[in-house]
Amino acid sequence: MPVYSEVLEDQEILNFVRGKYTNVLVVGCGSCMNESLSYLHNTPIFIKEGNDDIPYSVHNEAERLTTMFNAEGINSTYIIIPKGKNARCMINLDEDIYQLSMDSHPDVILAMCCPSGVHGLVSSSNGVKIIKITKQCGFLAYSYRINNEGTHYIVKEKSSISRLK
Repeated sequence: MPVYSEVLEDQEILNFVRGKYTNVLVVGCGSCMNESLSYLHNTPIFIKEGNDDIPYSVHNEAERLTTMFNAEGINSTYIIIPKGKNARCMINLDEDIYQLSMDSHPDVILAMCCPSGVHGLVSSSNGVKIIKITKQCGFLAYSYRINNEGTHYIVKEKSSISRLK
């Protein structure tokens, strides 16, 4: 059952960054965060590109955030950690070779994931400060369908959120 998370309000995120950092790297989780955004915005979970399932909803949110930062004069880029083997919340120490791309030389990493993902990011962040930009609201139990193009959609009528109190 995925952790259900929501992204903080834009103004709150901008307050973390504005006047403090000049190069921002947004890191999005292709697992729980992607599923949460898909449920919240009624957008696809995954779209098919070749043989790959691309985490569509978190990709869109990361793109929106970097556009917002760039409009504010803050250099930003993003990466999405795909669901599966490289997830930062469940690290196989015998196989983990994942390192974040630091080509953009970020001053700060904005983590669009759950606390477990943030904990896992520490090992691949090269000491760059990490700020979690989500709030965890509960757990998501969902059903989904895959259309003929390979796009995964959550069926909201057969899905639910168990909210934390």
